[in-house]
Amino acid sequence: MNNFWTDILEPGYYDKVLLNGLNKKRGIQANWHNLTFTYISQFLNPGMKHLDYACGPGTLIGNYSFSESVGVDISDKQINFAKKKYGEKSEFLSLSSFGKTYLEKEEFDIITILGLFEFISDDEILDLLNKLYDILKPGGKIIITTLNYKSKIKFLIRLINKLGSVDYQNQHSNELNSVGLEKIFTKTKFKHFNVSTFLNFGVFFSIISIKLGSRLNKAINQINRLNSNYLLVGTLTKE
Repeated sequence: MNNFWTDILEPGYYDKVLLNGLNKKRGIQANWHNLTFTYISQFLNPGMKHLDYACGPGTLIGNYSFSESVGVDISDKQINFAKKKYGEKSEFLSLSSFGKTYLEKEEFDIITILGLFEFISDDEILDLLNKLYDILKPGGKIIITTLNYKSKIKFLIRLINKLGSVDYQNQHSNELNSVGLEKIFTKTKFKHFNVSTFLNFGVFFSIISIKLGSRLNKAINQINRLNSNYLLVGTLTKE
């Protein structure tokens, strides 16, 4: 992985983008994360033990999780931000601390990995999924999201680069599509998995209003579940 998460990204960047956008009721990037987290939240039910791997500033856990959640991230700066803002609700750990605490028992009902795979190699994805398999309870699930490079995501990245303060152009080292993601999944310990897509061009209208962007995304998705949607959603279930 490059130094995007540890050195380039300011602490709490995505938390601020999302919450400021919701407050202003507009913003493509804000509603991108809002729609994604809202979709994921349906799996984070009360009474479940949840791990958010690559949790960043803790926004999913702090605002969308109904489970008993634990957040872990490679960036100490993001973890420190999460502890200060959301530490009363959940536990947030550095990667090294997490390894000492949780990697030896079947602990979690659900694990989320959102927006990480585009930054790491196929081999790193495979190694990570197999390690996380071991700490899932039987019947537990891993849910991942990553960019769908069969879509027009490169156009969206160029747009965000112009409108935002972070340059994504050279950060994404792994340009996955559904076929490539399923190929990785077949090499893991998981026997049951599927890949779907999420988020369509309706999200662009969030630049006018988040309500409009959300409604159009939902309406377009109901009409046609396009393979050109911007996000891949992978679900892996442990027997």
